[in-house]
Amino acid sequence: PVKSGGFKQNEQPLGGRERGRMHGDNFYAYIYPKNLIDFAAVKIMTPDICSGPQMTIDQTGELYHTTTLYSFVFKPNVNGNAKYYLGLLNSKVLWYFMTVTGTVLRGGYLRFKTEYLKPFPIPESTAKHQVIIETLVDYILYFRALPSDKLADASRHSLMISYYEQLIDSVVYELYFPEEFDSKQSMTELLSKENLLPLAQIKGDKAKALKETFEGLYKPEHPVRKGLYFLDTVEAVRVIEDHAK
Repeated sequence: PVKSGGFKQNEQPLGGRERGRMHGDNFYAYIYPKNLIDFAAVKIMTPDICSGPQMTIDQTGELYHTTTLYSFVFKPNVNGNAKYYLGLLNSKVLWYFMTVTGTVLRGGYLRFKTEYLKPFPIPESTAKHQVIIETLVDYILYFRALPSDKLADASRHSLMISYYEQLIDSVVYELYFPEEFDSKQSMTELLSKENLLPLAQIKGDKAKALKETFEGLYKPEHPVRKGLYFLDTVEAVRVIEDHAK
């Protein structure tokens, strides 16, 4: 039995772990240190059970967690920025895939275990696709990190996040259903023409700059906003969007 007090008082029970393998100077150590090494990396993290894609990114490799969360660490030969993959994995395409291939729990929740995610296909993409998604993901991460007392209009803040998420989904749809889009209807091309500034290159008040970008893209007559209306005419997109409601 473990006693109350410090490590030294519990040397025997701690050293007795793994059939006594932990006896010695490091009796207090973690049994499987190789697992800790994997945590010290840029990784995408997701709750085990959730009602929709709720993944985020650890950009510094400083976050550790228990089995209630899962992390995805990238191999050195992986092509693309982790934020690009975060955009894919938080998309409605992934959620649709999970709902039709996995087991839906009570209340519409799903388990996001790695074995359930492994069959999800990663589409071919160009640098243009990746840069747009990475940039929009950065915008969303920035807005989500703002403290509530810094928000002048909470409802408008939520709308901006939702709209940027829609734009990411629109590019993801093109990656998974390229035959359904041509250059005239391409959201990727429309967004590319906007020359969205990477977050790191925005000087001064980033929140104000991102809000101004949103207000421009959100105007009813803006080509990007009109392009979103077109998505409803694509059958595959319509099925996924209806499923997500």
